[in-house]
Amino acid sequence: MGLRKQHLLLAALIGVLLGMLIMLLYLRAESAAAAEPKPPAPIPSAQTAGEAPPAVEAPPSAAPQTAPESQSAPTPEPVPDLTPELEQALEAFCQTQPGRWGLCVQLLPEGELLDRSTDSGPMVSASLIKLYIMGAVYEQIAEGALDREQVYPSLYRMITVSDNGDANELTRLLGAGDGEAGMAAVNAWCLDHGYPDTQMNRLMLVENGTQNYTTAADCARLLGRIYRGECVSPEASREMLALLLAQQVNDRLPVLLPVGTPIAHKTGDLIGLCWADVGIVFSPGGDYVLCVISDGQASEYAAKSAAAELSLQLYGILNGSTEG
Repeated sequence: MGLRKQHLLLAALIGVLLGMLIMLLYLRAESAAAAEPKPPAPIPSAQTAGEAPPAVEAPPSAAPQTAPESQSAPTPEPVPDLTPELEQALEAFCQTQPGRWGLCVQLLPEGELLDRSTDSGPMVSASLIKLYIMGAVYEQIAEGALDREQVYPSLYRMITVSDNGDANELTRLLGAGDGEAGMAAVNAWCLDHGYPDTQMNRLMLVENGTQNYTTAADCARLLGRIYRGECVSPEASREMLALLLAQQVNDRLPVLLPVGTPIAHKTGDLIGLCWADVGIVFSPGGDYVLCVISDGQASEYAAKSAAAELSLQLYGILNGSTEG
């Protein structure tokens, strides 16, 4: 019995010593960990903070781009009134350029509409009529008569590359399949929304002895409303602006402006009858509408060059440079 008790006491002593050793090792590890510097906590990202991740840019058929927000930038000091200089430039243009011209400028968002057209009557619109087809289509989308997803590809092609087939298809859709009824719907939309000098009398490329007509002032009013989000609805205006910003025919108003200048615009071409470009220019010195229509100018080169040079001149006036 004596030997067995000795063995038990020895085992107990060994157990106590092992326990103390383990405790000492644990305390030493804790002390070392506390002495080490800890990295700073990561800054929460949008996702870890519970917010939605940034939207991925989608193709135009799914999610149109938005326009630059230069008009919302704070103004540190009063902007000088450049209206007299703009008027002088428009008047000088009229005095030096032959033929009939529709000329209209508006400083955005709510500046005076400067209409210095050489003739107050309507002018051949050529593809400018597609602006009003677009407006009528968006109104029917808002009313539920047309499906946005079905018509958007045609709207995109009609505006960005001025596709005539898509313009005619959209016009027929406005008339429930009938072209005449569709043109009547476009004309009714124009009268209802304050574009009295705009009229659609024929489908694109269809000869019936007449033309489609508009004025620079009507185009300027429409573009100003799109810019302010007042055309059909804010959402429709945003999409219309995105379509115009995606314009691929850029040989008139944008061609001499600084590279990268955003311009939401639509051109019109009808040989011997109309060379036109109307748009919204986004610039550091302020955003503005410029509408130029040449009616009856036989020379395509002369008409386009004159429009480009006037665009550059006005950009220079508004941005403190004669060179754009």
